[in-house]
Amino acid sequence: LVSAEEVLEAQVPLAHAHTVDADMSLRDALAVMFAAGVDALSVVRDGSPIGVVTVAAIRRHAVVPAQVDTGGAPP
Repeated sequence: LVSAEEVLEAQVPLAHAHTVDADMSLRDALAVMFAAGVDALSVVRDGSPIGVVTVAAIRRHAVVPAQVDTGGAPP
């Protein structure tokens, strides 16, 4: 699983109290976002803020070009 730290954006930590640990999976971070009704979370390591993870950043990270198996035929 991808961690929150892998897609965080180096920004000033958010003023709200919604935070996730840097090693939390993106799946779990999204669950926190949905439960809290927010689209961004401060990411912390050892209690210190290191950046922000957003729904937009997760989307950018998750978009991977589809690879279609053509059975050897040219695409």
